[in-house]
Parts: sequence; C-alpha cells; structure tokens
Amino acid sequence: MVPPLAEKIEVTREEFNAEVAHLKELTEKYSRKWGRLRQLVANVTRWETNVANLTRTLEELKRRLPASWREYRYIRDVELPKAKERLADWTSQREIYIAEMRTELDEILAERERIARKIIKPVKNKLIAMHKRWLYKSPRGKNHDISIEGVASVIIPGTESKEDYEEELKDFLEDEMYAQQGFERLTDLEEKVEGFEEKLTDRPVRDMRLETIEWWHAVFVGTQLKLDDFMRE
Repeated sequence: MVPPLAEKIEVTREEFNAEVAHLKELTEKYSRKWGRLRQLVANVTRWETNVANLTRTLEELKRRLPASWREYRYIRDVELPKAKERLADWTSQREIYIAEMRTELDEILAERERIARKIIKPVKNKLIAMHKRWLYKSPRGKNHDISIEGVASVIIPGTESKEDYEEELKDFLEDEMYAQQGFERLTDLEEKVEGFEEKLTDRPVRDMRLETIEWWHAVFVGTQLKLDDFMRE
C-alpha cells in the first residue's frame, strides 16, 4: 500500500529561509563531531590493542613461571586491570557520543522532511490608491469656488512598500489634474491628500492610472469621492 503523501504546509519566504538556516546549523554542528568521534574510536582501538598485548604477554609469562612470577603478577594485578578500565572508559565515551550523534542525525533528517513539506506562500501584489483634493477659491465669490477630487492607483509587487510610491502618486495626480481642460489656468490651489490606502490583490502588477477626476462649483464640507470604492476587486 502506498503511504499517503504528507500534507504540504504554506510558509512565508522568511520562515522558510529561517528553517533552512537552522538546518544548516544542525548539519554543520553534526559534521564537526566526526573529528571527535574519530579520536574516540582511535583511543578505543589503542586500548583494545594494549589489552590484547598485555593478555598475550601474560600467557607467555605464565608458561615461564615461577621464574617470571614478579613480572607476571604486576601485569596481572596492575597493568592489565588498568588497561581494561581505560578501555571500558573510552568505549563508554564512544558509545555515548555515538548515541548523541544519532539523536542529532535523527533531528536533521526530521528537519529535512519538514522542510520538504513546506511551500512558500505566493506573495500577493498590492493595490495602492490615493485620493487627493484641490480647493480653488475664486475671486468672483464663493459660488464660483471649485472643489476638485482625484483618485489614482497602482499595483506593485507585494514585497515593496506603498510609502515608496507616495510622492509619485501625488505628482501623477497633479499632472492629471492640470491636464484637464480649463484646469491648467487654476492657481493658488489648496491641496490635501484625503486618503492613501493599500490592499492585497491577485491582480498583476501595473503602472499608475487615473481612476477619476471630478469637480464641483462649490467647496463642500466633506469629500464627495470615497477611496473604498476604488479599492474593491
């Protein structure tokens, strides 16, 4: 029976990079331990050789007893027990170290499996819109005052900031406003940014565009355009 595929997990690019960096740290730490393990293995091998040599020497001396009694007893009671003790100590250190490395290897393999299940979330683009208002006070009186409102938008990559486009949108709206027939003669305008918003969108990146420019022969207390109307998908 084929096992079910592991469920994929969506993460951000930053989260994915952090996990990859953590895996790299674990792998580098594990790799550095091989040097110490080789030392431990070498010490175990050295003391295994010492024990084997002392055991063989002890057997030879045993055949020459009683003439070799003093040397035989020294190896039997001092050197061989000491060598076996050292061998047991180094063997224990080796086995403990191997167990630690196996645990770390299991963690590395598990981390690799987790990362293999991760999918980087697609970064949505950003729809940015600006609502700007100009007020023209006519020398002919209040009834000839003009309120002008414009909205422009742009869609930028999701990794960029809307603040980077603030001045460009202001200039774009101003150019579009003065391009309207008759508005090129207006001077001494009061201006204000009434709204500057962003939202995530699946729509593709595009250049700035004018959504609308409207004007009225009166200065209203409130604005007539609503930026939310231009932020809908």
